[in-house]
Amino acid sequence: MAENQQNSEVRMETPSRNEFWLYLIILVAACGQWFIGGTLTSTGELQGLSLPVATLVLVAGAVMIFLLRKGKLVAPVIPWSHGLFLAAVCLGLAGMNRTDLPGALVKIAQLLEIFVVAWYLFYSAKGGSRSAAITAAGIVGLVLVLAGPADIHALRLFGLSDSKHEALVVISFPFLILLLGRSPVRVFWMIMALSSVVVGCNFSNGGLIASWTIVFGLTCFFTKKSRLIPALALILCTVALSLAVHSSETNPWRSFSSWYDSTHKKRLAIENSATWLAPAQYPFGGGLGHYKQTINSLKQFLPDTPHPDDKKIPRDANSQYLLILVEAGTPAAVMLYCLFVAMIFIGIQKIRAVRYHQDRAEAVAVTCAVLGLMLAGLFCVTLSRGIGIWAGAVLGLCAQYQPPVAGRRWIWRFIPFLLMLAGGLGIMLLVNRQPDNPDHRSAVNNYIVANFTAVNSVHPRPVIEIRTLVEDKPEPAIHVEAESSQRITGHFRIVQSNGASGNKALEIPRGAPRGESKASYDLDIPADGEYIFSARVLWGDGCSNSLAFAIGDSKFFISSETFNSWHVLESKHPLALKKGLVTLNVQDLEDGTTLDYFELRPCKRP
Repeated sequence: MAENQQNSEVRMETPSRNEFWLYLIILVAACGQWFIGGTLTSTGELQGLSLPVATLVLVAGAVMIFLLRKGKLVAPVIPWSHGLFLAAVCLGLAGMNRTDLPGALVKIAQLLEIFVVAWYLFYSAKGGSRSAAITAAGIVGLVLVLAGPADIHALRLFGLSDSKHEALVVISFPFLILLLGRSPVRVFWMIMALSSVVVGCNFSNGGLIASWTIVFGLTCFFTKKSRLIPALALILCTVALSLAVHSSETNPWRSFSSWYDSTHKKRLAIENSATWLAPAQYPFGGGLGHYKQTINSLKQFLPDTPHPDDKKIPRDANSQYLLILVEAGTPAAVMLYCLFVAMIFIGIQKIRAVRYHQDRAEAVAVTCAVLGLMLAGLFCVTLSRGIGIWAGAVLGLCAQYQPPVAGRRWIWRFIPFLLMLAGGLGIMLLVNRQPDNPDHRSAVNNYIVANFTAVNSVHPRPVIEIRTLVEDKPEPAIHVEAESSQRITGHFRIVQSNGASGNKALEIPRGAPRGESKASYDLDIPADGEYIFSARVLWGDGCSNSLAFAIGDSKFFISSETFNSWHVLESKHPLALKKGLVTLNVQDLEDGTTLDYFELRPCKRP
């Protein structure tokens, strides 16, 4: 009788082949960025209603697994860290206007897909089902490694950026080590050596190489300590290859440097610096999905302009934590970090407590995968299409190791999220009712910046105050038509434009080289004082939406996310100018931009 019961328990722990295939399909589909409906803009943004294929596969797979288990699923015990992070993200709704409601709901749904649906599906994979899920993740990890040299991940079939592909390799690698742990030693180290060569030769981000080496070394050490020395040797080979194979311009370790050359910071470094201004300028965040608009506004507070050859930030190479900071505010960024730390702590506790080798190896792989997710988030956007479902999967597998919650107390863990969701939506719909402005700052953010933040100590005249300093234009503005310049160099040209004042404007045509054009204007400043600079511009698209200016000792640029429409922008700081003649220079940063006129208007202190 005891023997039959033991055999029955073994059969219950045996992974279901059907479940293995379902997990494999879900994880493969999660790597893709395919959509039903919607259109892509010239700068890569998805517009219109669309349905992600990964979401369809995830939901269909969850239903199939539910049927295979004959409806026997445990109640979801969402960790406090998950509930508090989702609640903190919902605070970011207060930073959005009511017209942004559809986009906000889409972003909330995507986070619920990651932290509830995908998380719960893999959280429920216990015993043999967990082994099936981990095996599927290891197989996909092997394919991801081998796909690197051929750039298969970049094909339309998946559409993964280099950063997301590298992050997926980091996250899935512990599962690959566990998968190959049952293989002959020669096979194991042959594939590890091949992986080391692929990472060293193909990874473009030094931070993700460092993340891979940490995950690789720790997984080998905790699964079998005898593997540590060979693993360290391969790590050294990886670093050596990354230094030897790449040129000085493509060296992945240059990603740790903030400088493009001796005088210009990198675009990504400028952007990262600007994110730290977000808590003061956008206390409730710039809005879910509004990172690009918000960061373009924040960058104008900085004097730095990138080198013309530093044309674009590598796709998805932003830090996930800084992105959350800008979009949803400081509490959400802090809670995301705490979420990962809490899950790693739970995994370590399981590793220390478990006795059986296979269970311990699985706990090590899962915990190291969460560590990889946390580290990759420093150098890549990880909570978005192509990788987000993987984030939910590894967190779900790790959440199995937390102590069980008795009764129905798990329901209370949703209450902070529901309260913050209702409060954020209420503020968005009832308070933030004004039309969108060039800074994309909600009414609540404007009120807090004007009354409760000490931004003046860092930025003397934020834009919200500049507009209140000039009352009824007490002194005449200096108005200059852009086409009046007599000193134009490079690719600037004067064009006819019916929408411009005077029917003429100054333009950099599309396709022109960047950073090679300048237009100069001689101005007569009537009196010493601070002046507000404003300009009327027309942008072509997200890669053609900025102009740089220099006057006296001041250098600044203007930018916005309003395209194919004339609009007026102001500098973020007033300009301290002396009475007399001064030269203003207009410098191109991007092609496809048009300048109608600019003004200098004296500002008066209250």
